[in-house]
Amino acid sequence: KDLEIRGAGEILGTRQSGKASRFVGGRLYAKILRQEIERIRALEVVPVPGCDLDAFFGTDLGTIEETIVGTGTDPFDVELGRAKDGAAVAALAPLAKGDKRKKALLKRTLLERHAARLGFDRIFSSPSLDDDHQNDDGPAENLDDVRLSAPTLRPETWNLLRREVPGQLAASLRFDEPRNDVVVVRLCSLDLRKRVDFLLEIFLHMTNFLDRIQHIHQDQDEDDDDPKEHDVITEDVVGDDDDDDDDVLLDVDDDFEG
Repeated sequence: KDLEIRGAGEILGTRQSGKASRFVGGRLYAKILRQEIERIRALEVVPVPGCDLDAFFGTDLGTIEETIVGTGTDPFDVELGRAKDGAAVAALAPLAKGDKRKKALLKRTLLERHAARLGFDRIFSSPSLDDDHQNDDGPAENLDDVRLSAPTLRPETWNLLRREVPGQLAASLRFDEPRNDVVVVRLCSLDLRKRVDFLLEIFLHMTNFLDRIQHIHQDQDEDDDDPKEHDVITEDVVGDDDDDDDDVLLDVDDDFEG
């Protein structure tokens, strides 16, 4: 029944479909919407100043490129060092076109900025949670896990973030609550380039979600600061339940599509 009312997805977000208020009435829809907004407001992601990637790259640093670390004098390296967030780093991508060293450095920096925004202060490999991959007939394949240390990450926050990752990628993610680590199972079975790309894709889904939530917060704050707008929304949404066609919030897709 819920699927018929709300469609497949969340009440907020790009995966929502359906016209909830037409089925449940203005008052109930407004209540559901308020509850969902409060749930998302409880999303507490505490950024960290930076993320230590040295253990993640380790001795394989040169396998991405001979000299991935910036020289500090190259104009590209200088601009990259000044980039404060993932968006600023991504904006420099055209300058790295055709240069393998710059591309590698760009990816490393992008990985670090996104990880720090999500509250991960260290990325490193560790023995797999599953020890069954040991092979008695020969050397064991490297199927170690990769761990993302997140000292302030709460389980409920992690659950919200993980839901934004597509199923095939999310299947590899675990949350080790005692250690407050996110575990990417057997990621070391991939070469270093693919490990970087895998983590970047996961981080991009999560940071895009944070961007959408930030926009929702800004819209809500603007509505709260505008008495006229607040009066109109209140009158339309919590008015007569039988007059659903006049409600302001008719289609979740229209109002919240990111």
